Amino acid sequence: MNKSTQSLKAALSVVSLTVSYSLIAMVAPIASAQTVETIEHSSGKCLRVQNNSSSPANGTKVVLSSNCSGPAAHFTLSAGGSIKHVPSNQCVHPGGLNVPDNGTELVLWQGCDFADRVRFDQTTGNSLQQVSSQKCVHPRGGSANPADGTALVMWDGCNESRLAFSVNTSSSNTSASNGQSSNGQPSQQQPSNSVAGISSRAQLQAAINNSSAGDVIRISSNFSFSEEILVNKPVVIDGGGNTLNHSVPTSGAFAEFTPAFAIFSSNVTLRNLTINGSNRNGANTLVQLNNRGTTRANNFTLRNVTLRNATAGLRNQGIIPSNLRVIDNTFVNMNKAIDLTRDAALSDFTRQRTNLFDGAGDRIFYQNAGRLTITGNRFFVDDGEPGMQVGIQIDGGNDGFNHDPAPGFPNNTRANRGNNNNLIIKFNNGVIANNTGEFDSDPVRATEFPIALAKVADVTIRDNFVETVGETDDVFDFSSGINVEHMSRDVTIRDNAIAVNRVVNGQQNNQGISVLPFQDHGANADSEEATVNVRVINNDFYGAGRSGIFALAFRNLEIDGNNFNQFEPSRSGLATMNLFNTDDNGNGRLDQSERSNLVGDFVNFNATTNLGASGLVQETLFNTGDPSDLPPDLR
Repeated sequence: MNKSTQSLKAALSVVSLTVSYSLIAMVAPIASAQTVETIEHSSGKCLRVQNNSSSPANGTKVVLSSNCSGPAAHFTLSAGGSIKHVPSNQCVHPGGLNVPDNGTELVLWQGCDFADRVRFDQTTGNSLQQVSSQKCVHPRGGSANPADGTALVMWDGCNESRLAFSVNTSSSNTSASNGQSSNGQPSQQQPSNSVAGISSRAQLQAAINNSSAGDVIRISSNFSFSEEILVNKPVVIDGGGNTLNHSVPTSGAFAEFTPAFAIFSSNVTLRNLTINGSNRNGANTLVQLNNRGTTRANNFTLRNVTLRNATAGLRNQGIIPSNLRVIDNTFVNMNKAIDLTRDAALSDFTRQRTNLFDGAGDRIFYQNAGRLTITGNRFFVDDGEPGMQVGIQIDGGNDGFNHDPAPGFPNNTRANRGNNNNLIIKFNNGVIANNTGEFDSDPVRATEFPIALAKVADVTIRDNFVETVGETDDVFDFSSGINVEHMSRDVTIRDNAIAVNRVVNGQQNNQGISVLPFQDHGANADSEEATVNVRVINNDFYGAGRSGIFALAFRNLEIDGNNFNQFEPSRSGLATMNLFNTDDNGNGRLDQSERSNLVGDFVNFNATTNLGASGLVQETLFNTGDPSDLPPDLR
């Protein structure tokens, strides 16, 4: 963790997690106007190419300037995390170093998004932090009000107001090219429109309907409503700290499914708002992303929003949206707070061929989903409320389930995957980080999964505090603090605090971390759809459960540096880590091809295991005679 986990080892209630990170992607141009972004320092000065060129040579410095107009000042944070000069497609490079010396100047160079040294996260204090070094961008000299022409440098230290940067969006006319108007003079960027004084659903819907790309719509007072707010324009809706109370309509077809906000456009931001639902035991969603057919709700940002009392807080229809940012929000009294499940059959999308294959030798395809940022959010239920079922769920393995007439609420026991069997959601360095309970000292508590991924690639789960909690005495109930399954690959789970507190009768199937193949919808577990390339590094485990780490039919699992000193198995005869093979061909013995394999040094275990000395899981076959080892729908 960025802050030491030593405080977590004393007690579950003592934790202080570090700042969250986010990226803001460029708003895409539409119609006859395009949106232009600048990156502004807290002094009001903007990033600018030193020689004012729209086509600078490699090595040109980036400086701060009071002149924020024209192509020399057109910078953005790319979806891949680079600081990009848009006209030249060059990106900021800190001397080409993973860990640059303090004072290293920032220059423009060809190459974006390819390595952590050219990727920057935006912290909760709005500093720009290099991923590889954790150093931040400073004005040379460190002044809060630097002079025009001041160079930008890398230096230790982040999250001071003098180190804050923001991405600002404005509009320009596409009839001009290269930063000039039709008469050849430099064009001036026009700020986006701001519509204020919104105090009712009718006013908000009218403002959205009449908006242009990039407009900011500001809510000025609390109001209540029942019908959905349809967001079909690329706008920013700023709640100004006000509260909207949503109750579902009492009549009409599928009225109980009516969301508060239905997002039907890409490049939408909801921020600084509270949305109250009326019934978490119904079927409604507060913010619904529509990705059905050819409609897209990509580049969506949910920031500093409180969502309360509904079946789901943030949910999607169709395929998983691209470039999703869920940052510094609060989810209260939800059954599933963030519920992103895919039904590829509902949407048109591009399928990317890979050189990867599953255990049966069939080719794997990717659905590219861009950047994923779920950071700094809080999840909890009020006293006396039932526990949350799922905190964060991204499930690409539910293809074909949504065939009920009612929109968006699937029959999860139906499997009709067809051509989507080997289609995996591929993110670009996705991050799920720094998520907690109501306070930093509280975990994300859920009865099933605080965090769960299925059929997902290239995600890091780090610096979260999670706990599984019990609600019933169901003998065979299954839960995991962090669950990764069903052909997921290239997932890193590191520096998390994970508590297991689900045991009711000593027999429940409760894990700290589980790494599983496809094993639901009536399918038994085998390695054909195994989870591949998972790193479980430097996590702290607490409580008592069946396993600290439970892994089945995996391929390439690395486990290193984890601390199990405050975790113990709850079932006799089991180890702290239980790793299993599967008898894929059913011949009653373990063939070489059926052996799950481990990588890494296996140091600092502080745990008992069921491993042999060879580094392979050699003798432990999955025991389907134990009902708690059966797939969830057969337990």
